[in-house]
Amino acid sequence: MTQIVKFKAFHKKDKIILEWNIIKQSAWNDRECSLMYDILVRRKDDYVILPFTGRTDKNGRDIYAGDNCKCFNLTLSEPLLGVIEYKEELTAYVLRLKIDNSYSVLYGFHEIEIIGSEYQQEPEE
Repeated sequence: MTQIVKFKAFHKKDKIILEWNIIKQSAWNDRECSLMYDILVRRKDDYVILPFTGRTDKNGRDIYAGDNCKCFNLTLSEPLLGVIEYKEELTAYVLRLKIDNSYSVLYGFHEIEIIGSEYQQEPEE
C-alpha cells in the first residue's frame, strides 16, 4: 500500500487555508523561497499544518485534519458530528465529537461527509 503525503496549511494571521494544489504548484513566492519550505520551516509558527488522512469522503473529497465531518456508522441511526484530529497515542486519525469532546477512530466509520473546516468560519445563511 502506498502512503500519500500531502497537507493543507492554515495561515493564522490571514485566517486562510492554502490548499495542497496551491502549495505543490507554487514553486517560488515573491522572495524566491519555496512556499512549501516557507510553511514547513521558515515561517512554521505562522501556520497550522493540516495533514491528509489517506481517506476521501462520500463525495470524493480528500479528508484532512481540521475538517468538520458527519460520520455514519452501521450501528447508529444518526450521524456523528465532529472534527478530524490525529491522536498520537493511538497513531490514528479520530473524530472528536462536537457533543462531548470524546473521540472515535476514523476507520470505524463506513461513510464520511465533509461539512466544513474547523479553521474557516462557515458562511452565514
